[in-house]
Amino acid sequence: MDKELSWVPFYIELAKALLRYKTDRKPLVDFIYNELSKVGEKSLVDYIHMEDGSKVKDIDPFSVFAIFNRNLKWANRIEFLQKFKELLHLSVEVPTSFYGIPTVDSRRAFFFDWYDNGKRILDLWDLFEKVILESDISLVFNKVINNGLPRNSLTMILYWVAPYRFVSLDSRNRSYLNTLGFPDNYPNLDYTEYSKLLNDVRQKMEDHSIPCSSFPELSYTAWILGQTDRIWMYNHFNDALSKNYIGMGSSAMGQLVFSSYDSKDELVKAYREVVGNNDTSIPDMYWKLMKEVKIGDVVVVFDSKGKGRSFYHELYGWGVITSDVIYDYDDDNPIHRNVEWHLPLPQIPIQENRTKNTRYLHEVNGIDAANIIQLLGINKEGKEGESTMVKSYIDNYIQLLKSNKNLILTGAPGTGKTYMAKEIAKRILNVDDNKSLQNDKRFGFVQFHPSYDYTDFVEGLRPIQDQNGTIGFKRQDGVFKEFCKQAIFSDSTDSDTMEFINNNPTVWKVSLGGTGDNPTRKDCLDHDYIRIGWHEYGDVEDFNDYNNYHSGGKNVLKAFQNGMKIGDIVVSCYSAKEIDAVGIITGDYEYRDEGGEYPRYRTVKWLVKNIRENIIELNKNKPFTLPTVYKASITAEAALKIVQKYSSNSSVGNSPAVFVIDEINRGELSKIFGELFFSIDPGYRGSTGRVKTQYQNLIEDNDAFIDGFYVPDNVYIIGTMNDIDRSVESMDFAMRRRFAWKEVTAEESMQMLDGIPNEQALKEHMINLNEAILKTPGLGKAYQIGAAYFKKIENYNGNIEMLWEFHLKGLLAEYLRGNQNAEKQLEDLKKAYYNDTTKHGATDSDN
Repeated sequence: MDKELSWVPFYIELAKALLRYKTDRKPLVDFIYNELSKVGEKSLVDYIHMEDGSKVKDIDPFSVFAIFNRNLKWANRIEFLQKFKELLHLSVEVPTSFYGIPTVDSRRAFFFDWYDNGKRILDLWDLFEKVILESDISLVFNKVINNGLPRNSLTMILYWVAPYRFVSLDSRNRSYLNTLGFPDNYPNLDYTEYSKLLNDVRQKMEDHSIPCSSFPELSYTAWILGQTDRIWMYNHFNDALSKNYIGMGSSAMGQLVFSSYDSKDELVKAYREVVGNNDTSIPDMYWKLMKEVKIGDVVVVFDSKGKGRSFYHELYGWGVITSDVIYDYDDDNPIHRNVEWHLPLPQIPIQENRTKNTRYLHEVNGIDAANIIQLLGINKEGKEGESTMVKSYIDNYIQLLKSNKNLILTGAPGTGKTYMAKEIAKRILNVDDNKSLQNDKRFGFVQFHPSYDYTDFVEGLRPIQDQNGTIGFKRQDGVFKEFCKQAIFSDSTDSDTMEFINNNPTVWKVSLGGTGDNPTRKDCLDHDYIRIGWHEYGDVEDFNDYNNYHSGGKNVLKAFQNGMKIGDIVVSCYSAKEIDAVGIITGDYEYRDEGGEYPRYRTVKWLVKNIRENIIELNKNKPFTLPTVYKASITAEAALKIVQKYSSNSSVGNSPAVFVIDEINRGELSKIFGELFFSIDPGYRGSTGRVKTQYQNLIEDNDAFIDGFYVPDNVYIIGTMNDIDRSVESMDFAMRRRFAWKEVTAEESMQMLDGIPNEQALKEHMINLNEAILKTPGLGKAYQIGAAYFKKIENYNGNIEMLWEFHLKGLLAEYLRGNQNAEKQLEDLKKAYYNDTTKHGATDSDN
């Protein structure tokens, strides 16, 4: 999210600097016509003019911002901002990404009035100054609205200059807010209503009803949802879901050969002539089904309800188009598209209030499509094992995690928190199944327990035995620190390369036939290996038995043959100051006679080659020295950054990493995290938040954390915990405030039971039991039981009594332990569970 919102600090600094022109605006106008007119192949500021086409002599600050907030190529926007940076001597870097910023058309990109003799310009500068100085804007806000400035446009320009304080009510944001329960229009907006809206939105962000933490994140989220692909709405007539296709064409059935028309105009004309109906919407729908619907598109079955303007849609289910158009002229609706319907269908239709189109076939896209996708839990990829619960809620959880970096999923036992955490990780990392997730180096998982400590999690001393059998100790990374190193690498390279890098790679310097261009270097780079010499020693393997190193080289050979590990990184030395290639060791040492003077080989996956990169600064300000092979002082992160710099692969870098801490509250957090309390804070991510660890003096030069440990900015942490666990109370408040918290309720988890045998009956048992738990003294919502417990009935062929005896009874007894009436309360819960629908003790095996 930080990268997507990199425009925010620049816009804020620009706005503050622009205020200096409030009392002398002529230099600003001159700058626009003299300097900004040079941007692009032809002037992009000619739209700023008076009614007669002459140049303006005055301008307001918001019209200045509109110059670069129009529908422009990003290259032109960047060039505009670069010129403003030079004019205003700004310190913040010019942004290169503008996702989510509301823009205006050039025809509406100035906010002054031709006919008021500059009065609105003065009002807008007054408003601008009060915004920058954070003064009360209520009076001038209402004044500019009353003088004709469109209300929604006013909120947009306020958002441009102070994005953390004002929300833009552009159409995209209004649509998104409407899906969250806000009105879709504000025709009588004044400052009182706008101020209340700002407070209401902030409150919903604070309680996580809106999965964003700021107005810029909200605007970006709305933009992301606005990119949602179209879905097709198909009317629920003739029991549509009972067929394996959708069809149209009945009104012209037997009169038109639909496949014979090459254009929509031809079809419309023929339809009118043959059918005698001038309604062009019907042949238009036929054409869409024939030509515009594509294999893989989502189709939603709907029906319209209500009267007049007060109506809504009911959604009956969805499917995926699986065929090109098929013509069956024996069918009442001869135009066909095969569909694979998603099962199970909703038990009752789901109400949708936003879209108003009642055509039998029509498309929906953007935020409206995203809303329907969420309501139905649509997942056209159909990932195996992904429950309806996940489909319905996971997008909100992901947004909450991305906004806060750290998220704890809380809830009653059995609500699927651990399962949900892994599903979130799969979505963020874009992997398909649990096996792929487990093997992905960007994923980490640990379960806390009372004996877990700092040495397990961060780092500690571990016993080692050398070749002589002597026992010593060596510093070793813990699971989280090792994971953070992998996250650093993943932020600098692609997932395929990550597979080749070992968990703690060393960077080796190697000279290929000396320095400069030479045949050995060319051979190595062309054929994916490295080669070194000392051919006169032959194939030495045991360095303890061989001591005849009359020409030196023992340490070099030991490093090349035994020191280098598969997955280490190698940099090719071109000169004392430059490298020409970076690669990963992929093979063990080999001795090949055909190598001549350079017979010692190791295979390498070259990541980049034939470059010239100065490494003095990266190598601790040291040039390379003579030995052919040795450990460089370059970190693996720095080496991969070089690769990223020269890579033409746009997918390299910026890859997220997800670390799951199951049962996070069961460990002694201050003992486990140590100084990492500081580092995991979202506000201190990245290298600027480095901290010295307890074993900092033992860290080697080429370690990624030689200058101090930090949690990379691309790391997302998910914790899970049961609300009723007695260890919850020991959760440190310093840790609590560093996480967003989201409850996974038993009611939400119920959808995990969709599709299993006797689904409805089982859900009734779950509802009955949880309602009784809610009313039981000493228990309550946190003690309700999630669907994961009830799903275990699949192990007992649907026998609900075995489910009670082996899973529910013991858990409830533990809940009630110590209660004076525990025995009676347990019996009452049992009665609620059965709800007198099953005779106790009467199972199939008893008859």
